[in-house]
Amino acid sequence: MSQEYIAKIEQKIGITFNDKDLLKRAFVHKSFSKEWNNTRLAFYGDALLEGIVREYIVKKCEDGSKLLTVLRSHLASNEVCALVVDRLGLSGCMLVSDKWKQYLIGTLRQSDTINGTLIEAIVGAVALDQGAETARIFLKRVYTPILEEAHRNMGRDRYAWLYKLTKETFGVVPRFSRPRIEPYGQNQETRRMMSIDLRIGEKIAVQGIGFNKKEARRNAIRKALNILENRKRDV
Repeated sequence: MSQEYIAKIEQKIGITFNDKDLLKRAFVHKSFSKEWNNTRLAFYGDALLEGIVREYIVKKCEDGSKLLTVLRSHLASNEVCALVVDRLGLSGCMLVSDKWKQYLIGTLRQSDTINGTLIEAIVGAVALDQGAETARIFLKRVYTPILEEAHRNMGRDRYAWLYKLTKETFGVVPRFSRPRIEPYGQNQETRRMMSIDLRIGEKIAVQGIGFNKKEARRNAIRKALNILENRKRDV
């Protein structure tokens, strides 16, 4: 990673590192380097993130103990963590091996797992570089809005929510293409994946890819919802 690239990352997360190598390491997946990767940073960051989630639940929720456990599991999931990375504009920045990338290319499994690990590693790097309290402040700034959104949307049918948003925002309803089977990867790593296009009038067009029709459709809906939520926030 060049110094210019590191500076752009620091600008996106709003923190300037004293030890640039810590930030670089946060973006190195274990499949890319067995000796120098973000595993330990993610381990530390996960503990700090868990604390923020529990604090949010205690302050904001009055559900029974069983529901609190389910809520904690959801709010600390890779899916929710990945939203933070998406909003920071860092999705796809993790260094992973070509084989691992080809195996999981274009799927929710890839983006959620990698981006979930990435935000944990960034938090761990911030804590080691500038202290746990600075990491907590960073988490509250970037993660709390996602927690609130995820809490509101928990249990909500994603397509129903997408339908409501598109109807209110554009006066149209989302349309899906017929699913297609397409090859992804190269040579012996090529896999046949399911692909579905989702269009919202002339405003938004996204592609969902997955190992099956359900995963491809879910991926497309998630991409469209993320675009719409960002637009609402920018208004």
